[in-house]
Amino acid sequence: MGKENSIARFDVHICSSQNNHGIMQTQIPRLEKLGFFNTGPSKYVTRIYITGTLDAGDLENLKPKDEYHLIIVLMNSFNKDALLSAVNKGVKGIFEISTPDDELKNGIISVIEHHGLATKHLDFYQRLVEMFPDMLHSVNPEGKIVWCNQKATELLGYSKDELIGKHIFDIYSPKVKEALSMGFSKLRDEGELVVNDSLVRSKSGEDIDVEVRSFSQYDHLGYFSNTASILRDIRERINFEKQKIQTTKMAALGELSASLAHDMSNPIMTLQLFTELIDEECNRPELKAHVKNMQATVAVLGKLIQHMKDYARESFKKRKEPVQLTQALDNSFILLTKKLTTNNVAVINEYSDKSITVLGDIIQLEQVFMNLLSNSCDVLAGRRDGVIGIKTYEEAIDGTNSAVIEISDNGSGIPAEHHEKIFSTFFTTKKEGKGTGLGLSTAASIVANHKGSISIKKSDSTGTTFKICLPITENL
Repeated sequence: MGKENSIARFDVHICSSQNNHGIMQTQIPRLEKLGFFNTGPSKYVTRIYITGTLDAGDLENLKPKDEYHLIIVLMNSFNKDALLSAVNKGVKGIFEISTPDDELKNGIISVIEHHGLATKHLDFYQRLVEMFPDMLHSVNPEGKIVWCNQKATELLGYSKDELIGKHIFDIYSPKVKEALSMGFSKLRDEGELVVNDSLVRSKSGEDIDVEVRSFSQYDHLGYFSNTASILRDIRERINFEKQKIQTTKMAALGELSASLAHDMSNPIMTLQLFTELIDEECNRPELKAHVKNMQATVAVLGKLIQHMKDYARESFKKRKEPVQLTQALDNSFILLTKKLTTNNVAVINEYSDKSITVLGDIIQLEQVFMNLLSNSCDVLAGRRDGVIGIKTYEEAIDGTNSAVIEISDNGSGIPAEHHEKIFSTFFTTKKEGKGTGLGLSTAASIVANHKGSISIKKSDSTGTTFKICLPITENL
C-alpha cells in the first residue's frame, strides 16, 4: 500500500489527431493507471501525443511551444523518416504502444525527469547569460537577430522587442559594413571569428568600440543554423591606452624640461655675473637704468629656471614643512605667466589678511594650484573677459581649523553629469590630444595625502569654483 501511494502523479496533456481518436480512448485509461493524468491543454508542460503513424499533420502539431515544452509520442508503428523528422521538431521521447506497462512508465518518467533537470539547468544558464557583463546575441542565416541578453539592450539602447528581428547591419556602424559582410560570410564558412576592433551603433547614433568573438552552429545535416556572438565594450580600454601614450609623452617632456633647466643654469649665472660687473663699472645714470632692468629680467629668468628644476625633482618628502599659502599660490603663477598673458586672462587675488600656514610639501601643493589655474586658463581661452579668482580664508570643518583655498573662473562650467567623475584617473572633458585626464586625479591624490579635501563648490553657466581644504595642524 505504501509503495502504491508513493507513485508520483504526472499531470500531462494527452492528445491525438482526429484520425487516431479511437486509439487515444483506449490508451488514456492505461496512462492514468500508470500515474499520468490528463489535465487538458491549459495546464500542461508535458504533452503525450498518441498516434498510429506520424504524418505531415502530426509533425506540425508536434512542434514545441518553447524550450520548456516536452513532447512524448506513443505510436503503433515506427517509420524511420517520420521519426527523424519528429526528433528534429523537438520530440524528446518516442515509444511503441505495444511497450509493456512497467517499461513504458519507467521510460516516460525518465524522459520527464531528464527534461525537468535540463530545464532547471536552462533556467540557471539563462540567468547567467542575462547577468553576463558583455553583450550576447544570436543571428540566423538571413542575418536577423533571434536572441540577445540584457546587456545588449543596455549597450545599444533598444528594447529586446526592438532588437529581435532587426538585421545585424542595423546595429553596426556603416563604417564597418563591408568588413561586417565579409566577416559574416567567413563565420558561416569557417565556424569561428574574432574581430579585435569593430563598431556598433546605438539607438541614439553613437558609435561604440567593441571586440567581437563569434562562432557558428550547424544542424544535424551540417547546414549553418545560427551564430552566437560576444561583444565587449572596449571604449574604456582604448581610452586608457591613449592616455597611457600621452602620459609617457608628458613624462618624457618633463625629463627634457628638467634637463633644459639644468643646462640653462650656467648661462643664466654668467649673465647675472656680467650684469653685476657692468653695474659696478658703469657711471652713466641713463645706462644704469637699463642695467637695472637687465638685472631684474635675469633674476626673473633665474627664478623661473630654478622653479622648473624644483618642480621636476622628486618632491615626496617624508617630513613635511611649513608652507605659506600665499607663497605657494604666487609661485604657481611663475610657470603660467605666458599662458595667462596669451589668453588675456585677468587674475584677482583675495588673500586672507591673516598669514595662513599649513604643513606640507610646497612643490606638491604648487602642482595642485597650477593644475587648477591651468585648467581655468584653458576654459577661458579665446575670451576677452576671462577672470580667475583666488581666495584664501580659515574655516572650522568638523571641529578642525582648516585653511581654505578657492580657485574660480567665469567659464562655461562643468556639466553636472561629470561632477562625480571629474577626479577619476584618465577622465577628461578636453578634446583629444589636449588633456591626459591625470591632472585633477593627481591633485586629489596630493590633497588627500595632506589629509585635506578637494571638491567642486559651484559649477554652472557663470563659471566654476573649486574648494580645497587643508588642516592647520602640526601633525598631518
